[in-house]
Amino acid sequence: MLFAPDMKSVEVYTSQEAQRFLVASALAAAAVDTDLSGRPVTMRQHNLRRFYRSLRLPQDVAAELGLIDVGVVEAEARPPNWKRRVVLRVDKNDDIEDAATETMGDNPIFRQATLISRVVINLRFMKDGKEINLPITLSTPHRCNLASRRDLHE
Repeated sequence: MLFAPDMKSVEVYTSQEAQRFLVASALAAAAVDTDLSGRPVTMRQHNLRRFYRSLRLPQDVAAELGLIDVGVVEAEARPPNWKRRVVLRVDKNDDIEDAATETMGDNPIFRQATLISRVVINLRFMKDGKEINLPITLSTPHRCNLASRRDLHE
């Protein structure tokens, strides 16, 4: 378990998904007197505001973590008219900023959007001599697909 008092969170890490649920359930019952009931005890806040400035992600941090690269492969923006949305998807090898300029010209839809409602980030890394792609979807309000993914080593 990893306790971060400044973030007021406890993260549970285990070697298998089934063990993680058991440990987290026991912790929730003992520490806060509640059950997990298939959802987190508290909601995690995902702040997508940084994507108004740029859809590119810094590669220096990826290199420090031993990743091949990390990048945005999909972004969804809501213009002022909420009935409409703009979705841009690219291949893992493409730059989404370049694709946005090629597709939409100088229209800065992602900078002027009322809401960036969804971003898919792809992590590429090597495991046992094989390239692994891990797409992580962050969407409003406060959703992330990591909790429902299986462990990579299973």
